[in-house]
Amino acid sequence: SRWITVLEKRDVPEMFSERSPFACGFPVQRQYLSVVQIWQKCTPMSMAPFLGEFTTYLTLVFKHCHQSRFSAKYRAERMFSEADENMCRDMYHFALEILTSLLQTYGEGIVIRGMLYDWMTFIKTFLQQYLPETRRKHHFKDMVTIWSLWKTAAHNLETCKFFESDDAWPLLLVLQCVQSAHCSDFSKSSALAILTSLVANQEIMRPLFIACDQQLLQCMVHLLQHNVTLNSDQSKNAKNVRTDRQTRQKHLKWTKSEMSILIYLSSIIENAGALESLSNALIPYLLQFKKSGNITLSILSVLQNVLPHVSNYATWIDPLCTILNSVEDRRARQALCTLLVEISRRGKDTADDAQWLRLVAPTLLDLNCVYVEERTGAIHTLNLRRLRAYDEFCTELLPQLGYEQLKLVTSTILYDIAHSETGSSLQFAAMDALKHVIEFDYVSHAHLRETHLVRLIDTFINEFVVRNIQHETTRNQFMSLFAVICKARPKLNGNLHVLVQSAQSQSRRGGASKAGTVSQQHDFFTLISSQKSEDQETALQIACMFLKPNQSEIPILNNRAIVILLPIVRSFVYSAGDMSSEVRAAAMKVVAAMADCACWLVYRYMLHKFMSDYQRDDKKK
Repeated sequence: SRWITVLEKRDVPEMFSERSPFACGFPVQRQYLSVVQIWQKCTPMSMAPFLGEFTTYLTLVFKHCHQSRFSAKYRAERMFSEADENMCRDMYHFALEILTSLLQTYGEGIVIRGMLYDWMTFIKTFLQQYLPETRRKHHFKDMVTIWSLWKTAAHNLETCKFFESDDAWPLLLVLQCVQSAHCSDFSKSSALAILTSLVANQEIMRPLFIACDQQLLQCMVHLLQHNVTLNSDQSKNAKNVRTDRQTRQKHLKWTKSEMSILIYLSSIIENAGALESLSNALIPYLLQFKKSGNITLSILSVLQNVLPHVSNYATWIDPLCTILNSVEDRRARQALCTLLVEISRRGKDTADDAQWLRLVAPTLLDLNCVYVEERTGAIHTLNLRRLRAYDEFCTELLPQLGYEQLKLVTSTILYDIAHSETGSSLQFAAMDALKHVIEFDYVSHAHLRETHLVRLIDTFINEFVVRNIQHETTRNQFMSLFAVICKARPKLNGNLHVLVQSAQSQSRRGGASKAGTVSQQHDFFTLISSQKSEDQETALQIACMFLKPNQSEIPILNNRAIVILLPIVRSFVYSAGDMSSEVRAAAMKVVAAMADCACWLVYRYMLHKFMSDYQRDDKKK
């Protein structure tokens, strides 16, 4: 207070006057800014009575520094040394930092808001010229302080109205920076942070967003397309794995900001053309981030908001179905099914590609439903809904489904088998449904063509089953299904079908095991999945009979069959549980027989696997 009084009694206004170019040197102004900053840091609330004086003097200092740096006419009238130029540049940044601090403390007052409008209007032309091109090193520090100021302004409920001033030129400039190819990563991140803050103040900014809907959506579409192209190029050309991971994390952070903006924009904008362009840009983005559950949910929320206003929804079906076949997040699967149901209802009265969804979409939603709240009664009701859906699928729906419909249901079945609790009623229902699918089309050849069988069961289901029989914990559940596939498709998994077709006759020729003669209904796959050591030993003896290269009357298991059986046999060699020595000895005989029959590549693969197991087992000891 005393300091302000002394300054007012002296000729401080004259010292800061623009009319007197030599009245006040940069050192005096620098001292003034230093005192103001110290005061603001120590006791910011005590500055309130003197905000009028501060804004006057700070504005004069800021304008004087700006003209001294960027006005050729202003510089021609004055003589500046190199030291003066350096001090002027530092004071320019200093003044902007002080204004940023004052916005945080006094942003709700009209004095500081008027100061912000005055300063930004004064340098408007400079910002429009240089802000979208912040890769220029000599302006980068200037733009960093500007971005910091604007982010602070966007975060405040009162100062965010600055972006509406003079036909919304600040907002349009932010959008221009997002689309500019010359902007640095810092500028794009700052621009997205500003848009995110403005979206958070949606009640105030809603009229502005509606007025600038075309520019906003065009900017976001450009950013989405740019990020998709950039990520795909970096994935192809990535040499440094660490750098590529850091780049992906950076773009993932940007993506989360973009999604929060798009969810709000899609809920308030009704321009059909712009929304169709947005949906066309989001679909490839959805395919790229299908492994990220939160981003997938955000994109699906945008598409759900967009759906009532667009007519290109039929083009979404194939990508959405592709994602449903591979996405693992339960909430994302439910959101996908909800969107597919709405698309099928939207195309109910039209002869378009959405009609085939009508039959299967409600069942998909029932099979993929989730309940957010952890309540015992709610979870029980939810499981009953899913169990009823499985029962309806097996008894009524299966004969009516085509290939595309059946593939969607099959992906859900495989998901439930893999992610449900072991031994639960839901897992049993999913296994039963998968068995119905295999037997209905593979064994009975009821309604799918041969090409569809190849794509659905030979590729989609068979890969899933083979992957599970190679794990000791899930093997027993899938062995019976694998036997059905091997029998119906003899050349699919090597020639393992011989273990189903000829196991009984070959076991009679080779003699009986300790358990006695193998019964007519038991084959290799049934015996190997048994919990009895006698049955397991018999199964290994049967496999060994088909690995004798000198016997012409018995077919020999080929390389593909050996590769599939190898993990199963290895589990009996290095099993952690109690196991009889006879079973382990029989497994070692099978391994030796496999080595005699395998080609060099398979033999090298076997050697590598067993040496790795041996080293792991030796370390445990």
